[in-house]
Amino acid sequence: MTIRRRQQSGRYMAVALITALALALGACASRPGSSVLTPVTAVEGAKHVTIFVAGTRATDPSAPTFLTDRITATTTYVRYVVSIPPTHRPTEIEWPTDVPDPTRHFAIVSSERLDERRFFVEVGATAARGEGLGRDVAIFVHGFNNNFPESLFRTAQLTADVHVARSAVLFSWPSKAAVTGYLADKDAVTFSRDALARVVERVAADRHVRGMKLYAHSMGAWLTMESVRQIRIAKDERTLGKLIDLTLAAPDIDAEVFLQQLRIVGRLRSPVTVLVSKEDQALSISRFIAGGQFRAGAANIDDPQVLVEARNSNLRVIDITNLATQAGAGHDGFAAFASIYGRLPQSSDGRVSSDVGPGVYELDVANKFETLDARLVQRVADPTTIQR
Repeated sequence: MTIRRRQQSGRYMAVALITALALALGACASRPGSSVLTPVTAVEGAKHVTIFVAGTRATDPSAPTFLTDRITATTTYVRYVVSIPPTHRPTEIEWPTDVPDPTRHFAIVSSERLDERRFFVEVGATAARGEGLGRDVAIFVHGFNNNFPESLFRTAQLTADVHVARSAVLFSWPSKAAVTGYLADKDAVTFSRDALARVVERVAADRHVRGMKLYAHSMGAWLTMESVRQIRIAKDERTLGKLIDLTLAAPDIDAEVFLQQLRIVGRLRSPVTVLVSKEDQALSISRFIAGGQFRAGAANIDDPQVLVEARNSNLRVIDITNLATQAGAGHDGFAAFASIYGRLPQSSDGRVSSDVGPGVYELDVANKFETLDARLVQRVADPTTIQR
């Protein structure tokens, strides 16, 4: 009887966990499929953004530029040109329900499979056509529960709204895009570490590329930190020297693992920016799955020890709870943060200014999201409360 009760309790817990995941991660009944990537004719007034895609997703045999949720040991390379509609609103993705209407929706104008050599030549050539900040390459790494159209269009949206680099690369790993696929996704990012490290190294090797900016979300942050750690272990100073910005949004990383990764990576050219939120339900569920282990993306900036670790580890920890709440974005609050990223103090080389150095900050939102006015307010803990 006791065993049966425990089995029933386990089943109830599993059902409750899946339900909670669905609510926390905003799962919906209908998600974009391959039809939204059907090429359309360009329209006047739309903005075109070129996204270079590299990753460990296998292609669909019937559609060679559509990447699936299956793993491939051979890195896939594709170039997409994404059309942003004239009516686009910052932070939004205007999704089609089927074949897109480019006057109203994000849409694909063209796509092409590339071999490895041509891919990196084109990434470097695109960077070379820029001036100043434009000679940088931004590399985006998506998170848990993302299918390919979602990660592609989110990268296009961020590229269009933030203007951080002339050349944009999406590293897309084979997420199962399911709330029940957490452990499978964890295996997929583990599998993808070498491939991401190679992409970063190849981009850095191009003489036309002035610098690289790495942006990673959720479980993609763990993948990114592992790849950068691998590059440090290989003593590849050329690559690390070109890494001018590393931003981790809602990193789904065990806090102690994160600190150990940082110890190996060491100091980079700029503090690592970590976007955290007290209201991130997805990370709460992740913590539950991990047996209660604390997640780096849920760091509490009111804890004096967080300030100590931020300063010791060269971290710029920014609490975006207020912004994520107003934007209604939850775990995806980083997308809203991107819309005001350019308003932060900038240095001459396109990094966040050294005035915003290692430490803990809170994004102070002064009014409604439609007319967002946000500024960083640094938290300075009472030195007497900090144990060193």
